[in-house]
Amino acid sequence: MAEVLHQSNDNYTSDQMIVVLKKCIEELKPAYKDIIIAVDFEGYTYREISTKTGISIGTLMSRRHRAIAVLYKKIEVEINKNKNIL
Repeated sequence: MAEVLHQSNDNYTSDQMIVVLKKCIEELKPAYKDIIIAVDFEGYTYREISTKTGISIGTLMSRRHRAIAVLYKKIEVEINKNKNIL
């Protein structure tokens, strides 16, 4: 994900990238969005989330891995879509 964000740095300001990231996160299915927000933005550990939700750590890790892959693609599409505009 950092690669895509870094490559777009020439065309986007930090504020614009935040808007793109937020939009793409909002488009994730709820289970993916929840794990990204909990781990990457709120700082929860897999163990904490597992204890609170009853979902196994392995499932949470797999879910986050898939969520990042989907998010990466969404960001890439959004950046490519807006290349012509910027």
